[in-house]
Amino acid sequence: MSTLLLPHLHWANAVPDAQAIVNLDINGTKFSLTDGVGYHDKNWGDKSVITSPKYWDWGHAQLGPFSLVWYDLLDYNNTEHTYAYVAKHGDVALASCAKDVVKVRQWGANATYPPSFGISKAAGFTARFDLGGGQVLVANLTKEQIVHDQIVYARALGSVTGGIEGQQVYKGRGHYEEFVYGILF
Repeated sequence: MSTLLLPHLHWANAVPDAQAIVNLDINGTKFSLTDGVGYHDKNWGDKSVITSPKYWDWGHAQLGPFSLVWYDLLDYNNTEHTYAYVAKHGDVALASCAKDVVKVRQWGANATYPPSFGISKAAGFTARFDLGGGQVLVANLTKEQIVHDQIVYARALGSVTGGIEGQQVYKGRGHYEEFVYGILF
């Protein structure tokens, strides 16, 4: 699979689904956990990031037995580009950059596509992953906390509900971000 998301913008999802173990000593206070969620990716390009995506939604979530990663970008020609990763119990069920493999859409008051406002004003969003064979995994994220909010960029945390349509519904947690370079300006 290519690292090219859009012209001049690359992305590598090196660690989409990992267990994190943390042992810290902060001024004599010890903090540790053994069941954290680990994740690592990298963006790079040969031009300013502002010149490639007009808009993007990216995120990572744990939903019951599922680990999810999504990228849904809109370029300046209004062409949508997508990337999806889904693992169930640690086994990869989907890793694809095929057209329409995932659709991410805001919900709540005044939600539109492309968005006319950023995630700071949206109640949340729904990500629909096409797993093939007629199966669709739906993740409904509800924003609970904005952790970073600027004019063109925001990052949020929230709860997630969903699963494969027509099957068991799970709950989990997720974080996501949005760039709106070409929407607001």
